[in-house]
Amino acid sequence: MSKRGDEVNYFRATELLLYNYPHMHDDRLAQVVKAYAARREYPVIQMRYFGRGLDGEQLPAGKYYTWEQITDAMDARDLLHDERTARRWRSQIVSDMAVCIFGAPAALQLSRQGKALPDSRPTDCMVAQASR
Repeated sequence: MSKRGDEVNYFRATELLLYNYPHMHDDRLAQVVKAYAARREYPVIQMRYFGRGLDGEQLPAGKYYTWEQITDAMDARDLLHDERTARRWRSQIVSDMAVCIFGAPAALQLSRQGKALPDSRPTDCMVAQASR
């Protein structure tokens, strides 16, 4: 819930789903995550929310990579070079996932917050919906 009363913060709701994803058995969320796995931003998601490193190594349950650790690991592979980019990538992919998961209400809320919405081209979300 947000400070506006009963309005859901779809970005934060998506983050909570992602933090819990490794322990959930939700086919719809799994399809969304799978659809976004090929995007260049995805390693930030797997490290930040799933506690899984670039080589697939898993941190202990409840432990997650810090922004500094994410930036260092990805910089070592020449994938990104600063924390600001890592955070921007996280925001973009989580926003896109929120629209995919929650639909039009999330898109409207994110647009009011000035966040970029997915392109009008066929998106990863459409692929996830088509594969259901």
